Amino acid sequence: MVEENPLSAPRARRRHLLLILLIILPLYTVNARWGIRGNPDALAAALPAYELARGGGLDLSNQAPVVDNLEALGTWYLELPSGEIVSNRAPGLILLATPAYAVASVDNFSNAPATVVALTATVLAMVVTWLVLIELIGLSQATVAAITLAIGTTTWWVSSSELWPHGPGQLWAALAILSLSKSSILGAGVAFTISVTTRPLTALFAFITGISESIRARTVRPAVLVGALTSIGLTFLVLYNRFVFGSWSIRGGYGDAFTTGAVDRFSISAYLQNVWNMFLGLPNGIITTTPIIALALAGSYLAWGRIPGWAKSTALAGLVYLLVHAALNRASGGSLVFYRYPLEAIVMAAPLLAVSTSALWNRGGVWRWAISAGITTSIALQFAHVFLWSCAITDPVVRTCILS
Repeated sequence: MVEENPLSAPRARRRHLLLILLIILPLYTVNARWGIRGNPDALAAALPAYELARGGGLDLSNQAPVVDNLEALGTWYLELPSGEIVSNRAPGLILLATPAYAVASVDNFSNAPATVVALTATVLAMVVTWLVLIELIGLSQATVAAITLAIGTTTWWVSSSELWPHGPGQLWAALAILSLSKSSILGAGVAFTISVTTRPLTALFAFITGISESIRARTVRPAVLVGALTSIGLTFLVLYNRFVFGSWSIRGGYGDAFTTGAVDRFSISAYLQNVWNMFLGLPNGIITTTPIIALALAGSYLAWGRIPGWAKSTALAGLVYLLVHAALNRASGGSLVFYRYPLEAIVMAAPLLAVSTSALWNRGGVWRWAISAGITTSIALQFAHVFLWSCAITDPVVRTCILS
């Protein structure tokens, strides 16, 4: 950790925070979806939030024109026996955007209020992560790390662009690591509780972190406390699914093809291929498309003794989350290039990755050149996706990205 003058620290932090915001806010804003069109995943969360704010409940029958006559029925929307059409998005995500639509009080649907929520949650996630990293690697390095996380990963054009679950998910993950850095198991448990209502699979974060921290502390308290709190979120999720979809399940509006179907179709070879695609394969591998992560992992060997135990627990939770996710869904997450599923896990691993990178940087010489190149390349690839590349599925076989 870099020592700071206690008298100048608050002023320096304000300057660095302003720098972070001046860099990421314009970039996030220019790429965000503000109109009526958007990704079907994000629309499926924004539309019910809009209807709830107007007092119309969860029925989306009147919103057919917005989603092209609900051609996505069966994928993002379900028709209930009553004739109502409902979204299969998680309730935590829908409820998060509902107040924004209530305040905006728009007569016709627009992505804008939901996008404000997504962008705000993403920016807060970056700032909270930055606060955690300051205590681990010092102010200057933490600022570089936060900017890299913000615009050197797909956080830029996924989380902040519209109401995906990833921006809020990254925020809850950031609040969890902040709490753990302050030795607050209770705070982490609360963050995990909210997280599971936004993206249910993040219950793995709570499960692995709780068990790991209990082993590390040699007491069952972390596991019991985190488990008890997270069960509140899971209970809310199950009750919501029973009320809306008529089933006592965590799955909710997802069909059997996504859950039990994934188990039925499971094969070791296909799973290993998907794991390869998620971590190393092109065009979706996390490590190959965000090369600074590769350097950070290389540095973890040198920095292992400096990495706090809680940071090892959260990094392990992120890894397990990705390995389980690889058994449930394709590595691409529907993206022709890069990734989106790993975003929450990257935040969970951010303290370990940052300390590891700092250890390499402090060795000087060629390592500083390598880290600078890794950061520059990571940001340049995201910049190219936002401003230069145009990706499209031209037919069921051809999936391509071209210079626009």
